[in-house]
Amino acid sequence: MESAASIGQRGRGASWDLIGCPRRRRGSPPFGQSTPSAADPWARIPVVRARLSKKETEMPARQPRPEQLEEFIEKKPEGSLYMLNLLKFRDRAIYEDGRETDLTGEEAYMIYGAAVQKIIEGFGGGLVFGAKTNTQLIGDGDLRWDWVGLMRYPSFESFSKMTRSADYAEIHVHRDAGLDHQILVNCLDVEETMSAFGKVDG
Repeated sequence: MESAASIGQRGRGASWDLIGCPRRRRGSPPFGQSTPSAADPWARIPVVRARLSKKETEMPARQPRPEQLEEFIEKKPEGSLYMLNLLKFRDRAIYEDGRETDLTGEEAYMIYGAAVQKIIEGFGGGLVFGAKTNTQLIGDGDLRWDWVGLMRYPSFESFSKMTRSADYAEIHVHRDAGLDHQILVNCLDVEETMSAFGKVDG
């Protein structure tokens, strides 16, 4: 069995793109098309293919759907980028390459989490808030999130460059191994949001 330390050295050779999705090979058509189209946004932006080919009902939400990614790019903020993460871990880590491991899903994800924070800091961003959940006071449903976190990036461009970096590609395997389900929400700049509250009468 591999330890957390040794397993952290694995995962090289992958090519990843925006939000940790596999980068499209050069010259391949946009998602769902047989030939590239200059008018299609997927022809201009490297984007996920294989992992988005399955229907959402066939796999937990760990990657964005094409329409979600397109909306994110279309509505990208001008200033700082804030990303709210709601995370649910697997009971046991499952690596796609079939390696054996004693790691829990949370332990595998934390290998990714510790490394990605350093990478994000290198691009000028960082963790605003992160916490392990305790109890759920409001809301129904069987899904209970394990962790919540708010990350800040200086800009959309810095976020995009980070997710395209070789260092990010190297550690992404641990994210997939540990993560069962995720919600990732792009939020407006905190200062702009708070100033909007101040304009409400009454």
